[in-house]
Amino acid sequence: MQLINIDDMKQVVRHVVIGENEPAWFHGPAGCGKSQGAEQACAEEDAQLIDFRLGQYDSVDLRGFPGVDALTNTTVWHMPSTLPFIGNPKFDPDRKKVIFFDEADHAREGVKGITYQLTQERRVGEHVLQPNTFIMLAGNRAQDKGIGGKTPGPLNNRCTHYEVGPDADVWCFWAATQPRIPAEFLAFLQFRKELISTFDPKSPAPEFATPRTWEKAAHYFTNQAMPERIRDASIEGSIGAGPAAELNAFVRVIKDMPSLKQIAADPEGSPLFESKPEIRWALAVGIGGEMDTATVPAFQRYLNRLDPEFAILAWQLGLRKKEELLGTPQFIDMSRKHQAIFAAANRG
Repeated sequence: MQLINIDDMKQVVRHVVIGENEPAWFHGPAGCGKSQGAEQACAEEDAQLIDFRLGQYDSVDLRGFPGVDALTNTTVWHMPSTLPFIGNPKFDPDRKKVIFFDEADHAREGVKGITYQLTQERRVGEHVLQPNTFIMLAGNRAQDKGIGGKTPGPLNNRCTHYEVGPDADVWCFWAATQPRIPAEFLAFLQFRKELISTFDPKSPAPEFATPRTWEKAAHYFTNQAMPERIRDASIEGSIGAGPAAELNAFVRVIKDMPSLKQIAADPEGSPLFESKPEIRWALAVGIGGEMDTATVPAFQRYLNRLDPEFAILAWQLGLRKKEELLGTPQFIDMSRKHQAIFAAANRG
């Protein structure tokens, strides 16, 4: 199965789920961002997301419940209000809608059976989905040791399958736009990308790092009202003892780095910290967050003194925050040298 990241997942929603009207099934470990990816993809496509946690429902929730037609004295099925069937007044028939069957691997057998017809024929019994409705599913993998069971072959065969994995770069570029995720976290996960996910199904520890728990830890980190002891315990309780200890050590080290104002004032004379890559990552992240059309000439002179990967990271983060940087001479020069900048800009 092809391994993709969250940015790729959004492209699958755009081109496969909506573009080709083909159901897609996203498999991945807990906390890797599948649900957030679905939300972001639908927002970008101006489509209504119908988040349907399949593991929490019974077959009657999809089929509806029976009643008696007073005119014909025959049994009829009343449609459920939670799905966009034709005639359901809760859903705008003119708007794109994406049904997201999350926790699909957790579903009861009867529910999985009904999902056969929904994914293949776009109907359940006499209830037909509105024409501009699209379907995608998500769930954990068998090796993740969740509560999910085996998914039946006929349902598998109705979908196109993708494995979604955590990606430190994708998470950092998204996190750069979030007000409660500080630059220290972005710099740390660029320095230690492998810690974006520490999930091990064999480990007895309940806590482990994932994109979801890094976001949670960032919120604890920035909560000034939280007592320090509680904050430290909460960060460790979300991402695990090992990543938390490394994060704390990283934050202590980068306190020695110069201010960005110093670098902007003296880009040729500011230190480069060749022996401390963690500070270089932090400087690149900081510059990316602060650069604008006024400061970019000075910052670029400093970035030119660093290895290319630091300059590229700074520009990728900077472009995420300020699109006007695309028109600067410094970006034009950088984009000629490093095509990766263009890829980041196009994804953003």
